[in-house]
Amino acid sequence: MGVNTGPLTLVSPAGMAPGALYSALVHLAPSRLVVVTSREASAGVFQALEAYAERTGELAIEPWVLTLNDPHTGFDEAASVSAEIRAAVIDDDNLVVNLTGGSTVLQFAMLYVALPLPHARLVAVSDRRPREQQLTDPFVVGNLTDVKRPDEASSSL
Repeated sequence: MGVNTGPLTLVSPAGMAPGALYSALVHLAPSRLVVVTSREASAGVFQALEAYAERTGELAIEPWVLTLNDPHTGFDEAASVSAEIRAAVIDDDNLVVNLTGGSTVLQFAMLYVALPLPHARLVAVSDRRPREQQLTDPFVVGNLTDVKRPDEASSSL
């Protein structure tokens, strides 16, 4: 995959612990943000943005937040929301999709967005601290790892 230029669009899930989203924001500094979350976790999106703005001194990004009614078994809903996102970001040259954060359904939504878009860069965020510490102190920058697309991974086997 070539080097992408231009304004960066980040598509990310957000679960009950906003640390993964926060870390992705710090590492990538997007100019556009699309988040898939649940009603219960949506406040964390804005907490992560606030912490990011405090850290960087930048004005907060105005996110496009999509909420799933059932973040635990709503795979059909995730597919539908993902199609809406793909249509909105298909022409974004510098597109990054974060695969980590939230429930399995939210993470599958990210795959539904990214896999049909060959120019999308896939990343994952990790935080090796105990889960309890992640919940009580979520705004610690974790690690960002590039993830090979399935077609890239199979060619290196």
